[in-house]
Amino acid sequence: MLNERFQKLYPEAFFVDVNDPTGLSGYLADIRFLRNGEKISNLEKAGNGETDLILRAYTDDRVFVIKQSRPWIEKHSNINAPCERALMEGEYYKLLSPHHQLQQYHPMLLGVDARSYLLLLENLEIN
Repeated sequence: MLNERFQKLYPEAFFVDVNDPTGLSGYLADIRFLRNGEKISNLEKAGNGETDLILRAYTDDRVFVIKQSRPWIEKHSNINAPCERALMEGEYYKLLSPHHQLQQYHPMLLGVDARSYLLLLENLEIN
């Protein structure tokens, strides 16, 4: 199972699972991303997520995107890939943050959890 494979390689990391909004709520509360009393009511896949797991999270107050890099390609778990790619993407978003003209083309970075190779991003409504 992929969860066991991930946890064996990264025992300190949290494995994000679309079927476990309660566990993810607890984790995001522990890292102080969720507000006091805020809980995820629903998780759904966001986009095609070929390389990374990308989920949309819903709470009573907001919607945000969770992106986790794993030691494999999401659509092809037999192909290895570095987990650090999410952290490099986070650095990219940080570099964009002072450039207001560029911000309109990218989601705002809400948080980074390096321990779990996790990005928390603004949910962009695309019509």
